[in-house]
Amino acid sequence: MKNTILMTIAMIALTVLSAQASSSVKNLNANTDASSVKWLGTKVTGKHFGDIKVKSGKIALDGEKIKSGSVVIDMTSISVDPKDLQGEWAQKLVNHLKNDDFFSVDKHKTSKFEITKAKKLSKGTYEVEGNLTIKDITKKQKVKLQRKGNTFSGKLVFDRTDYNIRYGSGKFFSDLGDKMIHDKVSLDLNIKFN
Repeated sequence: MKNTILMTIAMIALTVLSAQASSSVKNLNANTDASSVKWLGTKVTGKHFGDIKVKSGKIALDGEKIKSGSVVIDMTSISVDPKDLQGEWAQKLVNHLKNDDFFSVDKHKTSKFEITKAKKLSKGTYEVEGNLTIKDITKKQKVKLQRKGNTFSGKLVFDRTDYNIRYGSGKFFSDLGDKMIHDKVSLDLNIKFN
C-alpha cells in the first residue's frame, strides 16, 4: 500500500514536471509590419537592390534555444529601392524580376525559409540550417542569425541557378560580357516576433 502511494505521488510529480517543461516553449508569430527582407543582386556593371514584404512567420523558442521556425515572403511585393532606380526604370526592373526570366511570380506568389536545425554559437548568435523554397524548388541553406530580444536578423545568400533562375548566368550562357548577372543573391532578414 505504501509503495502504491509513493508510486502515485511520483507519477503525479513527473506529470507536473513534464507539463511545466512543455509549457516553457514559446510560440511566437512574426510582426509583419515590423519585419523586413532586403534583396541584393549584383552584375558585372553594378548592382540592384530593394525590398520584399514578409507575409507570415513563426518561431518556437525554449529559453535560448530555437526549436523551429519559418518565414514566408510575399514575392508579389518585390520592389526596387528608390536609391537604386526610380520611375519607369524601376518599374521595368520589377516587371522583369516578376516574369519567367526570374521568379515567375504569377505562378509562385510566395517563397519560404523553414528551419530544420539551429545551433547556438554564443549569446544571441545562432547557426541555422533550413529549407529555402523558391519557385517550388527546395534546397538546404545555412544562415547565421543574431538575436536581440525577439528580433532575429541575418544574411541568407543563395545561388539563384539552384532554383532554375538562369537569365544572364555565366554558368549557362557564354559571351555575355558586361551583361552577365552574378548567380549569388543575398537576402538581409530582419524578422520581429511577438
